[in-house]
Amino acid sequence: MLSSLYLAAAIIGITLCMGHQAGVGGIFLLAPFKIQPLWYSPWIPAFFVISSFFAGLCFVLLEGSLSQRLFANRVSSAHAASHDDISFGLARLSVGIMLCYLALKLAELVMTGEYKLLVADSYGYWYAVELLGFVLAPALVLLKGLHARDLAVVKYGAGLALIGIALNRFNLSLIAYNYEITAGRYVPTFMEVIVTLTVLSLEFWVYRLIINRLPVVGEGPDWLPGH
Repeated sequence: MLSSLYLAAAIIGITLCMGHQAGVGGIFLLAPFKIQPLWYSPWIPAFFVISSFFAGLCFVLLEGSLSQRLFANRVSSAHAASHDDISFGLARLSVGIMLCYLALKLAELVMTGEYKLLVADSYGYWYAVELLGFVLAPALVLLKGLHARDLAVVKYGAGLALIGIALNRFNLSLIAYNYEITAGRYVPTFMEVIVTLTVLSLEFWVYRLIINRLPVVGEGPDWLPGH
């Protein structure tokens, strides 16, 4: 019964994630002429979904390692023993998805002829930095860590990949959007920054509360017979 609930929860979570990422990417399809051509694509929703896959895997990899250190007193011996193998497994999946994502992005550049824009101006150079510096480079770092069985290198590559995802969303929504407008750029207000930091802090607080109160990374209490 419990395993069925786990499976149902996983299916619902994956469906919500895919729907959310595809929906966010689909918003940009409403403004094709406002987005710099290198970042615009009719396949933006698909790219968002694919990139969210390896972003989620890398985030779980880093989060697991962080929880292993911060909640050492809560982690069960079985969970601690399997941590490295799980992390390397997540890294392998991440590398495969990242390389597929990179191949699709490069294939689109070639098929549309937009590869010429890579050397046209600063937007092209910045797009190349995004792809090569924060998609290809993290994949190579992860491969190096996997080959050497070095978890520290793997975590470094996962961190680079997460920075690349944040950079992609930032570029698409703030840099490439309305790129022809040179004045009146959007700058977050002080209160917007405070609200964002508050939400993030609340998420960390709730996560810490759950880890300390529920058997997430540790084993549940051994209740006495009859209880």
